[in-house]
Amino acid sequence: TQRGETGFVERGGQMDSRNGVWQCTRVVVRYCNHSYASRGAKEFVDDIVPALKSEFPNVELVVETRSGKFPFLEGFYKNGRRKPIGVKGEPAASISNLAKLLINQWGGKNVEHSGKRINTRSQSVQGLWTPFTNRPLP
Repeated sequence: TQRGETGFVERGGQMDSRNGVWQCTRVVVRYCNHSYASRGAKEFVDDIVPALKSEFPNVELVVETRSGKFPFLEGFYKNGRRKPIGVKGEPAASISNLAKLLINQWGGKNVEHSGKRINTRSQSVQGLWTPFTNRPLP
């Protein structure tokens, strides 16, 4: 495996799956023929989609046009989950990296990391202050 331009691990057609089965079944590219925001998506469909189809024959790549709508990619997975990614104004190379990212994922939840990060000039040895910090024990 090697890291690509985006920093994600690119496997180039190797089995990136759980239990030896590819989890991404279909990637749909939706874009508008007339929109300026879809220029990268149109270039992606014309130039890169045929190469992706040959690189990942197990994934169905579907191209749909929707007039007056912003372009996006949507990945469909075996566990029933769908992951849409908006690609408005993105260049074709960036859309290609996002499509490979969808293909290499297994369809799990997008996890938000808990808690708000607090930046201070000096770190506290005791931790973050709360109203119960100096409360006497019962």
